[in-house]
Amino acid sequence: MSIPLPELDRDAPASLVAQIAGFYAQAIEEGRMRGGERLPPIRDVADACDVTRGTVQEAYRQLAERGLVEG
Repeated sequence: MSIPLPELDRDAPASLVAQIAGFYAQAIEEGRMRGGERLPPIRDVADACDVTRGTVQEAYRQLAERGLVEG
């Protein structure tokens, strides 16, 4: 199973960080990503979404803070 990449809406009220974190949180909660499966590398997501690595890193930090992923 390939790991999906989020499509971001730059006009949405939610921040880009919130959109990325929400995308992966939903994928995990719905079982589209299995336990133990790695998130895509920060650089890959940043390049694909045309955002900074810091944006993706913050989204991943929020997922870890929620207990959805481990660092």
